Amino acid sequence: MGCPLRMLISKSQFAFVITTAIALTMPRAVSAADYSVAYALEVEGKTETGKIENCNSIDSCRVKFRTTDAMADFTYFTNGNVRGKVMLSMSGDSACCYFKDGNEYLWLDTNTRLHTVTVYAGHARRGNEVIVNRKLGVLYLSFAVSR
Repeated sequence: MGCPLRMLISKSQFAFVITTAIALTMPRAVSAADYSVAYALEVEGKTETGKIENCNSIDSCRVKFRTTDAMADFTYFTNGNVRGKVMLSMSGDSACCYFKDGNEYLWLDTNTRLHTVTVYAGHARRGNEVIVNRKLGVLYLSFAVSR
């Protein structure tokens, strides 16, 4: 059946709601951190690379890819159970973008030097449904955090 809220709003709005809910439940003594994201996206034999500077833990950072109709949103957390982690979500055309097992977002540890994330097109998991989405491409990420 899924989340009733998820059925009424888009994937990017859903990710924003989840991110905001997590941020609002964090302790109030939040410290800010700046970070950058170096990325490479491989889709259908094309590779797009870049780096986003001046991201911070107050606002999400976004990459709009040129090689495909997709965007990646990064939200860095400085407190709580997710301290030092980035929540990655992607959005695009109606079939894009999901991660392993049809997940709509995933957590990445900024202490890991290089992340390799497979991106899929298809649909999100509904309940205990088995997901077999089509591989869209691979996203490589590296984070640099200054505290």
